[in-house]
Amino acid sequence: MKKFLIFIIVIVLLIVLIIGYLGFIPGLSALMGTNKPIDLEVLASKESLSLADKKVGISHMVITSLAPDGKNIKYEGSHKADLTLSSVEFSSLLQSGGWEFSEAVKDIQIKMNKDGKVQASALVNVDKLEKYLSNTGLVNTKDFKTYSDKIKVLEKTVPIYMAGTGEVVNNKVKLNLDSVKVGRLPIPMNAESSGYLVQLLENRIDSIPGFRVDSAKVEDGQLNFKGSLPNKAEIGPF
Repeated sequence: MKKFLIFIIVIVLLIVLIIGYLGFIPGLSALMGTNKPIDLEVLASKESLSLADKKVGISHMVITSLAPDGKNIKYEGSHKADLTLSSVEFSSLLQSGGWEFSEAVKDIQIKMNKDGKVQASALVNVDKLEKYLSNTGLVNTKDFKTYSDKIKVLEKTVPIYMAGTGEVVNNKVKLNLDSVKVGRLPIPMNAESSGYLVQLLENRIDSIPGFRVDSAKVEDGQLNFKGSLPNKAEIGPF
């Protein structure tokens, strides 16, 4: 009887550790270190940010209060762009803040390999992501809750990881995801879910004034971009 009780206790402990590792128990994943994004070893730097800023040419302004018209994401102007960004430059740029998604998605690392495969790792605030998607008109609250319920996100801030290949030509997105994880939980990506993500990306690209992607593709470990970018972005709180 004693051996049986020990066996049961060990099994329960293992189950608790596993679901904590996957991020299903709030607080436990923090103790286990699984509330942090996967480190892709892409180190952002001020020098890389300065180079990326010059290449991209977008002036950022962060608004601390809601705009009178209720629109807290604004873009002005447009300029042609033909540029390349390395993994470090791209990651430094995205980590610098002032982007429309910066409140919802932080600690972004982008690693682009010479074979064209891209890895992305970040920390996502679920509540702010919902507000961002709703604010930009990409997803309504009901739709977002349906998808978040499917992956059973209990933590308010969760790490995400994606790996795969893709390109954009004339604002049309091609995407092939090999791996998607929320916490350490693998998320199956079927044709429906991949198509849904592509639709979101294309809708947002089309809706940003002054933004057009003639071509964007990872080649030889760097992003090659041709198209148009806004001159100025004003981003307010959600």
